[in-house]
Parts: sequence; C-alpha cells; structure tokens
Amino acid sequence: MIRASRHFMLLAAALSLTACGALGPAVRTSTATVEAAARARDTRLLVWPEVGVAPMIEAIASARRTIDVQVYILSNEDIIRALADAAERGVRVRLMLDPAPYNPSNPNSPLPINKETLKKLTGTKVMVAWSDPRFRFTHSKFMIVDRAKAWILTANMSKSGMTRNREFGVVDTRAEDVRDMNALFDADWTHKPWAPSSPRLVVSPINAESRLQELIGSARQAIEVYDEVMYDEATFVALGERAKAGVKVRVLMGDPQHIPGNATAAARLKELGIDARWIAEPVIHAKMVSADNRFYVGSVNLTTNSIKNNREVGLILDEADLLGSVRGTFEKDWSASIAFAPVPPTAAWTWLPPGVSWVTD
Repeated sequence: MIRASRHFMLLAAALSLTACGALGPAVRTSTATVEAAARARDTRLLVWPEVGVAPMIEAIASARRTIDVQVYILSNEDIIRALADAAERGVRVRLMLDPAPYNPSNPNSPLPINKETLKKLTGTKVMVAWSDPRFRFTHSKFMIVDRAKAWILTANMSKSGMTRNREFGVVDTRAEDVRDMNALFDADWTHKPWAPSSPRLVVSPINAESRLQELIGSARQAIEVYDEVMYDEATFVALGERAKAGVKVRVLMGDPQHIPGNATAAARLKELGIDARWIAEPVIHAKMVSADNRFYVGSVNLTTNSIKNNREVGLILDEADLLGSVRGTFEKDWSASIAFAPVPPTAAWTWLPPGVSWVTD
C-alpha cells in the first residue's frame, strides 16, 4: 500500500510539472505560472500560409451541433464543401457574408464572389444570410464551432487566405470570449444591437479605436505592426508618440504595387521616425499589433473606416508563447522586407477604400 501511494505521488508530481510547464520542482511553481498555463490552454495561434486549409476543414468536420461563420469573403472550395457536408450530417450551419465586397477592378461594381458562393450552397442545408447593412462592410472573419470554440482570423476564407497570404488566427475557448462571440453572431444575424463584455475582444465600430489606442500607448520598448493597408491619422499620431518616446516601432504593410497608398503611408510614418517596409511573399494581409508583452490580432486594418464604420472582430492577448510565435514570424518577414521608394510630399492617397482587402480569390 505504501509503495502504491509513493508511485501515485510521483505520478501526480510529474503531471503537475507537465501541465504547468514548470522548469523546476513543483514547490517552485507559482500561482501566476499555473494561471498562465491554464490561460494558454484555452487559446491557440495559427500562422498562414504555413498551416494551410487543413485546420479549418478539421474544425468544421469536428462540429457536432452548430457552426456559425461570419466572413467578408468565402470562396475556398474546400471550406464551402466542408460546410455543406456538416449541414448534411445534421449540424446547424449559419453563414453570414458581406453582400458587396469591394471590387478593385471596378469600384462601381461589387465583387460577385459571395453571390457565387450562395449559388453553390443553394440546395444544401446551410443557412446563408447577408450581413447587417448598418456596417459599411462586414469585414470580420470568424467561425464558432458548437458554440464553444471561436476561430478569430485575419484571413478571408479564400484560396489566397489559406495558401498564399501572411495571416494569423486564434482558436479561443475561454468562456467569456466565446460567450461574447456567440452573442455577437446572434445579434448580427438578427440585425440587433450588441456590446461586448470580454476585456479581450476588439470589435468595430464599438471599441476598436479605444482598445487599439490603449494597446499602442502602453508600449515602452517595442511595437511591431502587420497591416495590409494603413490610413488613420490618430493611429499614425499614436505610433509617432511612442517612437518619440524611444519605443522601437516597425511596420510591415502590403505591396505598394497592389496598394499604392501604402507608399504614402510609409512616408507619413517616416516623418514620425518609424521604419515601414513591405514584402512580396507571403502577401501581407495580416492585421497585428504587438506592444511589449501584449498583442492584437483580428480583422481590423489600421484605417479610419475599418476602425469606425465596419464590423470587425479581434482579440488582445498576453500569452507569452503565442506572442513569441508572432514575433518570430515578424522577424523572419522583416529580414526579407523591402524599403518603400520615396514619394513626393504632395502625393495623393491612392488605394482601396479603407478597411477592405485587395486579395480576394
């Protein structure tokens, strides 16, 4: 009996060390370490294009009761097929799409891509609705599986989003976050007002401005930014103030050949003492801001329209391992980055309407 008890105690100690990620004996594991490990278990980070479409397909296939999707663009054939298959096996699938995504080739004629997706789903059991017209664009990108697991993405559910772009996604099972995400989807599905209660959620047009400004203003050492398209003077000023205070600020934006206004944004940032660059591959579509020991990831571009007029969703996180992964990815991309060519001081802003995406297929 004594021998069995000793074995049990040794096993329990080993499991405690494994679960908490401790580096020393159990007596050295602080309450803060245990709590941090618990938080890390309810949030997972994905980095595209490295992970591909497989995690999304596996998540859809794992659903037993419900799938709710709100996304600016859905055109990925594998995801469309997986949603239809889930609905066929009895999962309630609700899909909310923006009815008129911006068309860079013809601004007066919205992209028909979501209407084509609707045709593909006609005859299936997937319930499809257009997004709430209160928002200029419903530019958010999220999926909730079984009302228990929220996938909050920077990526559209497109071929490029899953295979070509630099994107991030967070898989979040924290109860307060998921509760808010379910309430958000239900409210938008029925076109009713809603406000978040989770301190981690960043939602346009409700609290994105205040929470992103607070994140940027909190930095004392370093800020890294991924943004496909950037144009918001309040954000420029906030970043500039941090740079003036001695914070190292670096920005990676989308290819100026596709988004010419990014060159002008880079010139504005340079005036403020901020180094801004771009890379050709992978295509920068991510929206991420890291500030010391916290970071934001989600659908909000740092543009006035995205922050104030669109429906956008993201999270501010403080998990050290996730931040390490984001920063490691940024350093890899920064090492391959290209300086923006100088632009005339009087150059006009020329780009997509703020807050929308260039890469759509």
